[in-house]
Amino acid sequence: MPVTGENALRPLARRLAVGLFLDVWPAWAAGSLVLAGLVTLICRVFVPVASSYVAWLWLAPGLAALLVIPVCYRRSYSAGDVVALADSLTGGRGTLLALFETGDRGWRDSALVAAAGAVRLPRLRPWRRLAVVPPALAFMAAAFWLPQRVPRPSDAPLAQEMANGLAATLTGLKQEQLVTPAEEQRLDEEIARIRRSAERRVEGRRR
Repeated sequence: MPVTGENALRPLARRLAVGLFLDVWPAWAAGSLVLAGLVTLICRVFVPVASSYVAWLWLAPGLAALLVIPVCYRRSYSAGDVVALADSLTGGRGTLLALFETGDRGWRDSALVAAAGAVRLPRLRPWRRLAVVPPALAFMAAAFWLPQRVPRPSDAPLAQEMANGLAATLTGLKQEQLVTPAEEQRLDEEIARIRRSAERRVEGRRR
């Protein structure tokens, strides 16, 4: 194809490349958003420690775009495909394609090459393909705004602290001789009961 013909077909080649990208990327973007939403939901409910990294999952559509580029490259239109399509759009009935295959420079300034520059570019209609993205985006947003589950704090340390406080108070009372032996025994039993209860809770959480 003469240089002028190649320049004339470049807008058509770019339009075809953009159309191919818009044909592939929406499904990948929707899938990545659904996957990111599921990961976010799992982190919100089961892995609170990972909650600080959830915001990075919003980059999933961009990552999907990077992964789509090699796919589009493998499925891209060859130069012959572009010329054949341009020939069909201009009504050349194979003449433009024959010019591309022979490479005859005598046709550089022909009216046929000039007609290639007047090819009406196909319209891009991506909205039907992009329709799958908003629901996936809404799911990701709902998972992201879900309140983070906070693990219930163990009450074992509080029980140990209470037992220690009672033991210190009892020691002070004994020093001041303000408790009878019976009261002292009863307080010792209560402190021992609190300590055993705290130990059972700790062992139960370890299991």
